[in-house]
Amino acid sequence: MTDSEASLLACLLNAGQRVVSRDELTRALWGVTMSDTGRAVDTHIHRLRKKLSQLSGVGIATIRSRGFRLEMSGSAAPQARWRQS
Repeated sequence: MTDSEASLLACLLNAGQRVVSRDELTRALWGVTMSDTGRAVDTHIHRLRKKLSQLSGVGIATIRSRGFRLEMSGSAAPQARWRQS
């Protein structure tokens, strides 16, 4: 996992069930607005989704016109556990 993907994952984990906007993710990763990065966040989300698909019950949902949310179900680790790091 790249540093950018790890940062995205950490941001989504820390948000819990809250939807995180592209703009918020862009500022968290690079400290700039979305217009400065084009669709870079989407590219990193796509790659992260591919890696997470290997884990049962873990995924990233796209919430249309709002952003992204990490979804965990079944035997996936509870979010509270991830927040400790």
